[in-house]
Amino acid sequence: MRYRYLSVFFCIILLNAQPLAARPLAVGVTHLPPFYVVEPDGRVSGVLADLIKRTLNDAKIPYLVESYPPKRLYENVVAGVTEMTVGIKVGPFSEIPRVIYSQWPVASIELKVYALKSTPLPKKTEDLFGFSVGLIRGFQYGDRRALLNTPENGPFLLDLNTHENALSMLLSGRIDYLLDYKESISSVIKQNQTELTHNMTLQNLMMFFTVSKATPNAEKLMKTLENSYQNIRQVDE
Repeated sequence: MRYRYLSVFFCIILLNAQPLAARPLAVGVTHLPPFYVVEPDGRVSGVLADLIKRTLNDAKIPYLVESYPPKRLYENVVAGVTEMTVGIKVGPFSEIPRVIYSQWPVASIELKVYALKSTPLPKKTEDLFGFSVGLIRGFQYGDRRALLNTPENGPFLLDLNTHENALSMLLSGRIDYLLDYKESISSVIKQNQTELTHNMTLQNLMMFFTVSKATPNAEKLMKTLENSYQNIRQVDE
């Protein structure tokens, strides 16, 4: 009986000594073609999705990719529910130091203003004052959202749920201008809609690896991501 107890005791010690499997890194994305394409079954593909997967595979970091609406993704990163994503520096993330950015950008995205051809295009954001402007709900626009939402700069700002809905509102004259990202709207705009509208680039925005400060060993993780990203660039070159 004594030896049986000793045997069980040593088994427990050995089990506790075994390294635990690494917990998968929680990676968050939002449907943003061609960067992220979220299929109805939850599968995620796209340029940035592939980059993230290659980087984490090179770093030998297990991961789990989940998709969320833009606003929810931001909230998750701040809370640490989502530990890593790729995003721009301007906007909600820059207002409070709750994330770490990579030293260099990994992609870029082009912010454009769209209008019917009968409506003159603005030269700068301030030229939109006094007009109805559509934005995509949850998307980051830097300080433009707050600027356009100031009562004296109205008449009104509309948050729209989808790019298709936003284009429909613009073409029907229910909004004067639409602020959207070229890479997103290009995947849904139809040829006849293109012929009725014109656009202008407001800003090219750099995108960075973004790690929540609530992530365990966040600084070390970012260094690992940067090293693996450099490895991938060398291979691609």
